[in-house]
Amino acid sequence: MEFILIVKSKGVEPTRQDMQVLLQNYGPWMQKYSETGNYLAGSPFQKDGALLKGENKVHMEGDFLEGVNLLTGYIHLEAENLERAIKISKECPLLDFNDITIMPILEMK
Repeated sequence: MEFILIVKSKGVEPTRQDMQVLLQNYGPWMQKYSETGNYLAGSPFQKDGALLKGENKVHMEGDFLEGVNLLTGYIHLEAENLERAIKISKECPLLDFNDITIMPILEMK
């Protein structure tokens, strides 16, 4: 099964030193699960974007781009089941400053 992990800020901005430690810890976590075939992809998001609400409503500014509403990135995992995806995600260093929502990807046939 494939899963998308949506990384969302807890509203606490990491310091420069925190970011350095986070990145030092994220690399080995990513490498470990890349080697097992569980980590497929992932990337941080830029801090701008748009929110579409209906066909004609586009918001380019708002609280969805800051604080606890900020989506900071995604991770694409493959795991046998949701329990395994949760186990892998619990080890992710991004949890120090973010919440992670784990969603199975529905196979479209």
